[in-house]
Amino acid sequence: MTRVLVHFHVYYEDQIPWFLEKLRQIKGCEWDLYVTASVLSQAAKEEILAVFPHAILMPVENVGYDVWPFVKVLKAIDFDRYEYVLKLHTKSDSVRGARWNGLNISGSVWRDRLVEALLENEERFLKNLSILKADPSAGLLCNEIFLIPSNSPFPEDNEALDEELGRIGLSVTDRHFCAGTMFMGRLAPLKRIRQAVLTADMFDSRQASHDNGSLAHVYERILSFCYTAAGFRLVPVSACTKKERVILWYREHLSEVFQHIFSIDYEKDSNELVLVLLGFKIPLRRKKKSIPGYRHYLVVSADMGRTAPGIVYQTMVRSLSASSYVTVLAQGIDASLASERIRCLPLKGGVENWGKAVKKWRLFGCNPRDAFWSLKSFLHYKKELGGWKYDAIVCMVSNGYYSALNLGKRVAKYCHQRFLIYSVDGMPSPLPWLEGDRQLHKQISRGLQHLCAGTDMFISSNPQMMAYQKTVLPGLIPHWDYLYTPYKLLPAGFLLRKHAGFNFLYAGSLYGLRRIDALIEAFRRFLEQCPDARLLFVGETAPGYRNAAQDLQAAGKLVFRDPTDHIDDYYSEADCLIDIAADIPDDVFLSSKVVCYLPYGIPILAISGANSPVSLLMKDVPSIAHCRNDAVEILDAMHHCQGIRDCSDRQELLTAFHPDTVYRKFKTILES
Repeated sequence: MTRVLVHFHVYYEDQIPWFLEKLRQIKGCEWDLYVTASVLSQAAKEEILAVFPHAILMPVENVGYDVWPFVKVLKAIDFDRYEYVLKLHTKSDSVRGARWNGLNISGSVWRDRLVEALLENEERFLKNLSILKADPSAGLLCNEIFLIPSNSPFPEDNEALDEELGRIGLSVTDRHFCAGTMFMGRLAPLKRIRQAVLTADMFDSRQASHDNGSLAHVYERILSFCYTAAGFRLVPVSACTKKERVILWYREHLSEVFQHIFSIDYEKDSNELVLVLLGFKIPLRRKKKSIPGYRHYLVVSADMGRTAPGIVYQTMVRSLSASSYVTVLAQGIDASLASERIRCLPLKGGVENWGKAVKKWRLFGCNPRDAFWSLKSFLHYKKELGGWKYDAIVCMVSNGYYSALNLGKRVAKYCHQRFLIYSVDGMPSPLPWLEGDRQLHKQISRGLQHLCAGTDMFISSNPQMMAYQKTVLPGLIPHWDYLYTPYKLLPAGFLLRKHAGFNFLYAGSLYGLRRIDALIEAFRRFLEQCPDARLLFVGETAPGYRNAAQDLQAAGKLVFRDPTDHIDDYYSEADCLIDIAADIPDDVFLSSKVVCYLPYGIPILAISGANSPVSLLMKDVPSIAHCRNDAVEILDAMHHCQGIRDCSDRQELLTAFHPDTVYRKFKTILES
C-alpha cells in the first residue's frame, strides 16, 4: 500500500480548521500526519487530535518559517517507510502586492491556490498521486502559478544560494522552484536535506517575510532543487479561477497579437526600446541588459572544442560560471558546455589550415580570411551582443587561431567594455618553432601588434611565456599577468593496477619539435636490465614515428595507440609518465601534459631543453626526473624513476596548478 508522509506546520492557529478540512481529502493511501509548531495551545492540540487521533505533534524552534520544521521532520522519520511527501503550512493573509506569472496574488489567495492544487477535493489528490505513480520522471507537483525560476536580484537567488549549494555539494542546472513551499512529491530526493549539516541555530529567527536572504529563503529553493538535481521534473498543476485562467490564456496566446498592433517595449533579442504600430517597429532608445547580483563576462574564442587548448578554455569557463554568468561566442563549442549560467553562441568556420594561412601572413602580414570571417560573425551577433552589459570581454586564443582576435577586438570596440586576452601559447611561436623563419615571425608579430592594440590586459600561461610575449607586443598593453594551466581532477575510483614489468607511457600528440629517437634508443638499453618493460604512446602520432623500431613493436615492447577518451585506463597501468617538450634551450612553453600528470601519483620523466619552464618550476621535486633529449640522460632518468616509491613531494605544485587556485586568480584578475 502506498504510504505518504504529510507535514503540516502551524504558525497561525486560526487557520487550523480550514486545513483540517483539506486534509480530509487524502484518500487511496496510508499516511502519517506530522504537525509541527513552536507553540500550540491545548485547544489547538485537541482540535487536531479530534479529527486525526494518530497525528504526531512535534514541537520545534521558532526559526526558519516552515522550512526548519520540515527539515526537523525529515531528520526524524524513517525514509524507508514512505514513498511520497505532502508539505503544507499556514500562511499569513496580510501579504499585499505579490505578483506571480502576471497574476496579482495577495493575502490568503496565495495560500489557497497552493493548497487547492494539492487538496482541492478527493479527485484532485488522487489525480496527483496517480501522476507520481505512473510517471517515473515526475518528482514534485505544485500550482503552476508558483513554479518560477530563481533569478531575482536578492541574495537568496544569488550569493547566499550559491554559497549554500556549494556547502552541501548540490549541483543544479534547472533553478525553478515552488514559491511558497507547499507541494507533493517523492520523498527519496529529499535525503539530500536529511544528510546536510543543518541545525536550528543556523536559521535566522526573523519572521517577517520581507527579510530576504535568510537560510529559510535559500532552502525554499533548495527543496525543489533536490528533485531537479536527482533528474526528476517539477510538474505544474493547474488550479486557477476562471478569471486567472483567462489572464494566463491571454498572456500565452493573444498578448503577442496586441503587441504586434500597438506596444512600447524592449525587444527580446536586442533589448532596444521600440514602438510597434501595426507591425512597424520604431526604435526609441536603447538600454543594455544586466544580470542583477552577478557579474557577466563575454568569452570569445575560435577553439572551444574537446582538444587542447579548447578543454582548458572549457575548464576556465565552467569555473567562472560558478559565481558569474558567461556568454560564450566561439567555434567548436562542446554541447555539454551550456548550462544555467553559460549561454553559448556558436560560430562556424574561422580557422583556416595553418599551412594556407602562413602563406597569407608572409604575403600580407595578416590573413584576410580572418578579417572577413570576424566581420561576418560580428554582424550576425551584433544586436545580441550589444544588448548586454558586460563586466569584461575575454578573448581566449592560441597560436594560429588569430581569427578570434579579429572578432574579439570588433566586439570590444562595439560594446565599449574592458578587453582581455588569455593565451595558452606564445604568439607567434618562437623562432625555433617556425624553423628560424625570421620574416614570417616579423610579419605575424606586426599583425598581432595591430590586433592587440587597445587591449587592457594580456594573460599568458607562465612567467617565461609572458616575458616573451612582452617582446612581441612592446609597450602596447598596460597590464600583464599569467595563469597556470589547471590540471584535471583525479577521477573518482582511480587505482593503480598491479602488473608485471615496468610501463612507460606518453599520452598526447607527437609533432613539431618533439623527438622520440633518443627516447627509443634509451629504452633499448633499459630493456637490457628490465626485459619486461614496455613503452606506450597514446595519441596522434606522425606516420614516421609509427614506423620506428619495428622489431620492438613486433615484440610488443613498443606500442602505439590511437587517441582515446579513456586515457585513465592506461594511466592505471603506468609505472612512469613521460613528457616530451621541445629540445631547445630557453623554451617558453609549459607543457600541459606534465601538468595533467601531476595528480596521479606516478613518477614523471620530463624531457626538455635547458631552462625550460618545466625544469625551472619542477626542478626541486624528486618524483619528477628532468633531462635533455639525450639517450644517456634519458636512460639515467628512467633508472631514477624506477626507484621512486613516493610522489607526495608534489603538494606545492598540486596547489599551484589546482583548478580552484587558477580560477581564484582568474576571478581576481577579471574583477580588478
